[in-house]
Amino acid sequence: MEINIREDKKLIEIWASKAERDDPGLSNTLRKLCVEYGPRKYTVAVFKSGEEDLCDLTSGLLLTNRRKLAEVETAQERPVGPSMTMGF
Repeated sequence: MEINIREDKKLIEIWASKAERDDPGLSNTLRKLCVEYGPRKYTVAVFKSGEEDLCDLTSGLLLTNRRKLAEVETAQERPVGPSMTMGF
């Protein structure tokens, strides 16, 4: 487990590996940090390792975001109303 306390952002990052994520000790650590830093208005962020393939999921996310961006760009290029040209 890795714990990063970022005083400048009032943020505590906790990174738990696949082996640690279901460990009851992690819950105890989280409780202690919340009790200690909660009154000081810190945010506690917990990142737990998952079961899926990170590369595949990241690729899918990037493709989805690119597709959505292309849709927005295409919509912005289309004329919005009837054409204002006069057939001279």
